[in-house]
Amino acid sequence: MPQTDRAPKIAILMATYNGGSFLSTQIESVLAQRRVDIRLVIADDGSTDGTAEFVKTLSQRDPRVTLITAGSGGSAPKNFMRLALHADLGDAEAVGFVDQDDIWLADKLDQQWQLLQQHEAVSSDVLAMFPDRDPVPLVKSQPQRRFDFLFESAGPGCTFLLRRDAFDRIVDAVRAHPSLPGIAAHDWLFYAAARVLGIEWHIDDVPTMMYRQHSENVTGANMGVAPRAKRFKQLTNGDFRAQCAVVGRIAVDIAADDYDDSELLVNLTGALERQHMGANWLLSKHAGEFRRRARDRRILRSLIATGLF
Repeated sequence: MPQTDRAPKIAILMATYNGGSFLSTQIESVLAQRRVDIRLVIADDGSTDGTAEFVKTLSQRDPRVTLITAGSGGSAPKNFMRLALHADLGDAEAVGFVDQDDIWLADKLDQQWQLLQQHEAVSSDVLAMFPDRDPVPLVKSQPQRRFDFLFESAGPGCTFLLRRDAFDRIVDAVRAHPSLPGIAAHDWLFYAAARVLGIEWHIDDVPTMMYRQHSENVTGANMGVAPRAKRFKQLTNGDFRAQCAVVGRIAVDIAADDYDDSELLVNLTGALERQHMGANWLLSKHAGEFRRRARDRRILRSLIATGLF
């Protein structure tokens, strides 16, 4: 990707719903990004706390901000997909996502734009931010595994930045898929699609944002007893397995012709869809390729082996 002296044009997609007291701080941190020409497209999902009115007023003041209110996503992932599928990105050279309640570091986009000179898509580690203690590094940049995309995203979606051509390839590939309404997370889907389409993805170890932790997080840092108990329940009640199966089914159907692991991906997806001894044997055999963090691999392997997954 050629370097130029001008500021790159970057479109950022934000899904809002009752953004409350965190929204203005987050938007300020996005619009204050250094050395980029930014366009912030916001889709509100029927907020009742004045969020849409706040964004509308801001958009009238600042031409970099656009508000979309028509239609309803019904959830954060669906609202983000509504943006990905339908937002006017203009002549943006790169596209990213942003949540409504975090704080971006001032050089996030400039730092990631530099990475896009060598990679097609990037994400990063973050600093988990708590109301009552110091920020804690949240590492997502462990080495990628062969099938990690079946079981996890490339870190929080709010750290994603993709070259425009990579973003468009993913959107074109998933747009008409019948399983699209069933996805649990837009960022997970984008990462999985990128991997099977041959789009090269880099997870950087330099944090780019403060990842705010609070009671209304859709997906949080999974730190503490209550969040871990919730995740364990999802792992053992079939919910997470079903989510993995949806991602797998879409990945199977859109994989590039030269994707090397097509046959095994088909078999693993089938195993996720069918919970029996043979399916679990296949998953157990490849469990070391499903998660980037060693502890997560051990836990998942144990749950599969004991039939709890």
